[in-house]
Amino acid sequence: MAAEFYSAAIEISARMDEVLARIAFLEEELVDMGNGTAEAEIDLRRRPTDPAARARLEVIYMIARDINKTIEQLRRALPPEMRQMRIRRAQ
Repeated sequence: MAAEFYSAAIEISARMDEVLARIAFLEEELVDMGNGTAEAEIDLRRRPTDPAARARLEVIYMIARDINKTIEQLRRALPPEMRQMRIRRAQ
């Protein structure tokens, strides 16, 4: 019985580690996207009638929204006390 519990605990811990790693990766991607977003916003301000500049910014926002939704879904898989944690990957 104890061995089964221990095995289940290890499996849960491994799953949580996987979820935490995915969240950390996606959060870093959002931070990295910030630079591209800033550049795209500046470009759109310089050329407000350029459809390509507008489309570039719209795509960046769409991808960021999708990443954010994925992070929210992954956070729901965590225990409630861990859902608001900011996660940083080890360098």
